[in-house]
Amino acid sequence: MKQIKKPLSNQSGQMVILVMLVLVVALTIGLSLLTRTTENTRQSTNTELSNRAYSAAEAGIEEALRTGLNQVNPVSIGSDGPTQTNFKTTVNFQGNDTNPFIFPNPLSKDETVQLWLFNYNNFRTSSTFPAAQPTSGCNASAGNYFAECSANQNKVTISWGSSDGIPAVTPALEVSLVYLDTLGNFQIEKCAYDPNSLRLNNFLLAGEFDGTICAQSATQSMQTETHTVNSKQFYYRKDLILNPTGKRYLLMRLKLLYNDNNKHEIAVNPNGQTLPAQGQVIESTGNAGDVVRKIRVYQSFPTLPGLFDFVLFNGSTDPLTKN
Repeated sequence: MKQIKKPLSNQSGQMVILVMLVLVVALTIGLSLLTRTTENTRQSTNTELSNRAYSAAEAGIEEALRTGLNQVNPVSIGSDGPTQTNFKTTVNFQGNDTNPFIFPNPLSKDETVQLWLFNYNNFRTSSTFPAAQPTSGCNASAGNYFAECSANQNKVTISWGSSDGIPAVTPALEVSLVYLDTLGNFQIEKCAYDPNSLRLNNFLLAGEFDGTICAQSATQSMQTETHTVNSKQFYYRKDLILNPTGKRYLLMRLKLLYNDNNKHEIAVNPNGQTLPAQGQVIESTGNAGDVVRKIRVYQSFPTLPGLFDFVLFNGSTDPLTKN
């Protein structure tokens, strides 16, 4: 006689637990997918807003250049766009104060940088060189040229050196000063300074202090001075006295010789005098929703090409002529 086994009474409870486990797993997977989808959507929205804000900032830069706002005085402009996208652009002069001026980019090999020594912003509207101010009782900060007073008040300090440590190869400094003489002729002074006295190149030593740009000092000891300009560290410096007698200084052109690593920066300290403006800084802030992007562009005033330092020389006393 066969015995019929009755099913356990708790099997229905096990099925309920199994169903609940399946539901929990499915809910977890669903929530994970929903969270990921929401995060991806949020990231896509932020990316789109970031791109809109960046495009708005770029539009501000282009608008400043298109309208010529950079050719007059420091100003601000702004514009509203779709979906609360807008920009605000400010144009300010670089230089035009008593602070040291640091050229924005390190110098590459054989590259020359240029410093304006008179008010070029006024020159490009009038196309004429201003007359020199009297040298007695003048105020250099209010004059047309940087060096217009007595020689003792026209010292500039040039600093240079690698921004990431003392360089393996010491760079020398070449200085060229372009000026107008009393007859209105263009003239140039050129001199070189070398912190490394072992190269025997007849350059002046960078540690020398002299009364004119190329005067040889009696002291022949090499000096390397580690110092800070506007929170940046430099390793070499040279003081120059610009004598304005019979000269209207226009440009100072600076070049680093033996420059091997393209990381050397140059700073010019006017030592309390007002340095003429060297260009504009165009800063544009773009907004899209809660996202903000900013672009900062430095636009220097025009500079002479590097070819100028190599070809415009005349070894005779006769003027250059073209037949």
